[in-house]
Parts: sequence; structure tokens; C-alpha cells
Amino acid sequence: MEFKYLGELVNSISERDKTNYDRVVLINTSDVLNGKVLNHKLVKNYNLKGQFKKSFKKGDILFSEIRPKNKRYAKVDFNSEGYIASTKLMVLRPKHRDININYIYKYLTCEKTLNELQNLAEARSGTFPQITFNNLKEIKIPIPNIVLQNKICDILNAYDQKIETNNKIIANLEAQAQALFKYYFVDFEPFRDGKFIDSDLGPIPEGWKVIEIGSVLDFKKGRKPKKNSMSYEIGIPYLVKGVIDGNELPELTIDERIIHINDLDLFMLMDGANSGNIYFGFEGALGSTFSKLEIKNELLREIIYQFILLNLDNIKNQNTGSAIPHANKDYINKMKLAIPNEDIMKSWCDNFRRMRQITISIRKQNQTLAQTRDALLPKLMAGEIDLEDLGGTYD
Repeated sequence: MEFKYLGELVNSISERDKTNYDRVVLINTSDVLNGKVLNHKLVKNYNLKGQFKKSFKKGDILFSEIRPKNKRYAKVDFNSEGYIASTKLMVLRPKHRDININYIYKYLTCEKTLNELQNLAEARSGTFPQITFNNLKEIKIPIPNIVLQNKICDILNAYDQKIETNNKIIANLEAQAQALFKYYFVDFEPFRDGKFIDSDLGPIPEGWKVIEIGSVLDFKKGRKPKKNSMSYEIGIPYLVKGVIDGNELPELTIDERIIHINDLDLFMLMDGANSGNIYFGFEGALGSTFSKLEIKNELLREIIYQFILLNLDNIKNQNTGSAIPHANKDYINKMKLAIPNEDIMKSWCDNFRRMRQITISIRKQNQTLAQTRDALLPKLMAGEIDLEDLGGTYD
């Protein structure tokens, strides 16, 4: 197996953008994450901040210089005319036709490489962990012939495509649940032929009642454990935002005083830019920036989850604090919701719960797929798996 330095395979492109468009898209390090460019919003091409200088094109790799473990990287898969990247994003492009940029991308973004780069970044003296292309170009990469590069990428892409398909299924399930909730609990469409009564929310079906969320909900704030496990096999995961976002692996804790959550439990981010976001599908010890949402009536858990999702923009608009936003518990507690009798509520809660259970199952399948893919990647690239039956040989 031949090994080459990354600097022999790709260039770091620093072409200054010469766009004359009236409106452009500015891509900062926060606008790329785990393979995707997140921002496609046009802004006026006037008096731009100094860091927005780099042009890039379809097929390039965008890779952040800052904190590699945060997975701020992307493979550009769209026409990028009118896009301008920050100088803190490296733009990587292959030097030769016999280099598959997807092969380089997969090597650079595997956990082993990211951990090595993070260690280099943290060893640097500066205000924050950072790397440069000088660090990247010294990485040695196993390089088979182009035929096998392509086949390795095809194998790994099959896992990525299945994960992407699963994510679309999850998004579709969530959209269906929201549509059903609005149809039933907000618009009251199935009850239009029946009698309605006046309430604080306006007319509601007879037999329903209006409650304040705070009358059935308690916020139980997470806490930072005082005891962590020295073993990778003992304890439960400590869930911080980086873990929830999939950017880092959880530490384990053996602290018995933690706030424990299970798959179907709901919890909310209380501090930070995304305060008000609501989550489920995790097991472990809840971090101190989150609160577990304890619902006194178990039947209401599914309804309150859908209600909060439907009103998420309003909840976020009520966040308090200037330097660090905080979710406004008082506002959430005073929000009002119309609910039916328990017999009707139970059938709908069961439906919503089943949708969440399917989502949890698919997420776990995605975790298994990602772990299998990540374990397979170094073996494929090191030639430990025989691909001769797929055509081609290692040089």
C-alpha cells in the first residue's frame, strides 16, 4: 500500500472572491456541519466583514481551522456561484485526476483523523484550538489506485445514503405528527359538526377544557455530575449539548445524584443560542444546560411535546438574557392548551407515542450504521479487506 502526504494530493485554495453579484451567501465556520452547508441565505454584497474573502466551487471540501472535533466541515455538492467563505475555512481541492476527492474527504472526517487534528489544535498556543493547512499537509494517507478509491467510496456512500434516507423518514414522521396535532388539537376539525363552548382560547369543543402548561409540567434542571467513571464500561452517558448534537462522544458518570432520562422522556435546552429546543430519544445523565420536562399526567406528555414544537418560534422569541439567552420558564408555564377527556386523549397519545418510538428505533439504526461505517473505513483504506473481487488491485 502506497502512502502519500495530503499536501501531495490536494491544494489549499485561497482564491479571492471576485463576485459582482448584488446579493451573496456568506459561509462562516458555523455554517458548515458534519458534511453539509447549512446556510443559503442571500445578503447584500456591501461592506462585508473582512474574513469573507474565499471563493469555492462544487466538489471542494470546506474544513474549519477551529476545533476539528466540532465537525465543522462540508463537501460542496451544489453550484456555489455567489457564495463567499470565511478565511477560517480551508478550501481543499485535488491536485490530480487520479485522486477522488470523496476518498480524501472520508479519510479527513473519520473519527481517528479528527481526534489527531484536535490534539494538534489543542497543543497550539492561542486563544482557541486551531489548525492550519500546514498541519493537514503532513498527514499520511494510504492511496490505492483510482479504481479502488472509487469502490471504497461507493461502499461507504451506501451507509451514508441509508442514514440520509432514514433522516428523511424521521422528518416525514415529525411533519405528519405536527399536522395531525394541529388538525385535532388546534383546528378541532373532527368536531366541527358538534357543539362548541367559549374559553380563554376562543371556541373549543364541548367537553374539552383549557389548562395552563405549568399546571401539569415541572422543569427539573440537569446537573453536572461530581463523579466520572475511569472505565469505558462503567456508568451512564453524561448528556451535554455536544453529545445531543452528535459532535462529541459522552463521558460516563457514576454519580448517583444525577437527573436520569430515558428514551421517551422530554427535555429542553435552557441556556444558550438554541434555548427552548426540545428533545427526546436519549438515555443517561442530563447535563446542567438542560431541564427534564416532568409531566404529571402521563397522557399529556405526547400532547405537550407536539404543542411545544408547534409553538417553538414563540417560545424562543420569549428567551431572556442578552449575553447568554435562557428559556423563559414563566412564559412556557403560562401557555394555554385545550385538551379533551381522557378516553379521547389516550387514543391520540398512543398514536403520537408510536411515532416517537419509530423515530427512536430509526435513530438507533443510524447510530449502528455510522459505527459500522466508521469501523469499516480504516480497514478499507488500509487494504485489510480484499476488494479484488470488486475489480482492481492495490498498487
